[in-house]
Amino acid sequence: MTPIRIALALATGILGVARPADAAVLCRTRARTVVERTACRPRETPIPRAALDVEPPAEGPGGAAGPAGASGRQAASLFDAAGTRIGPVVWLFELPANAGPSVAIAFALLDHQAVGGPAVLGIDDTGAGAGVVAYPGPGCTGTALVPGGTLLPMLQIVHDAVFYPTAAAPPTVLRSIERTDQSGGCATITAHGGCCVDQPGQVPVTGFATAERTTLGALGLQTPFVARAE
Repeated sequence: MTPIRIALALATGILGVARPADAAVLCRTRARTVVERTACRPRETPIPRAALDVEPPAEGPGGAAGPAGASGRQAASLFDAAGTRIGPVVWLFELPANAGPSVAIAFALLDHQAVGGPAVLGIDDTGAGAGVVAYPGPGCTGTALVPGGTLLPMLQIVHDAVFYPTAAAPPTVLRSIERTDQSGGCATITAHGGCCVDQPGQVPVTGFATAERTTLGALGLQTPFVARAE
C-alpha cells in the first residue's frame, strides 16, 4: 500500500470528518493526513480521486479440503477378563493404594436385564467386584439388604455373587454384614464364600432395599475387570 493510501486510511479512521456538500478536492497535509476541501491550502498537495479508486482484489479459488482429523478418545470403559465391554466408567475415588477387597475405588455403568436394567457396578483395586450386603440376623441370616433409593441401582458383589435391589425395605436393625474381605476376621463363611461379620446393631436404619441375587457368570462376566480408554 502506498503512503497516500495509508494516509487516507488513517484519516478515514481518525478524523471521521463529514464531507462538506461542496467539497471537490482531496488534499494531503504536511502531517500526511488526507482531507476534503473546496481547494487545497498552501503547502497541501492535491490528490486526484482517480488515484484512490482501486477495487479490492478478487478472492482466489478455494483450496482443496484437508485430511480429516483424528477422532478424539472416548471416556474410559470397563472390560472383563475376556475383553467383554461392560460400560463406561462413571466415577473414580482417590483412595490409597491397596485399599483392599470390598472397597470400591471406581464405578462403571452396566445394563443387563438380569439385574433389572441399568445399574452401577463397583470395582476394587484388584479388579474384582466390590460390595457389602447387610442382614437383619446374626451370621448373615434373614433377608439380604443392600443400599436403595438411588438414581441407579448399586450392585453389591461378594466374590461371584451379585446382589441387586428390588423393593424398599422398612426400617431394619442390621446385625451382620457380608463382604469379600476376610482380613478383619469372619464370624462365618457364607455358602458363596462371603465373609460374614456380626454387628452390634440396635437402632433401625432406613435407606435399604431387599435384594435378589445372581452371579457374574450368569451375566457373562469374568474377573478381573480392567478400565481402559477406547
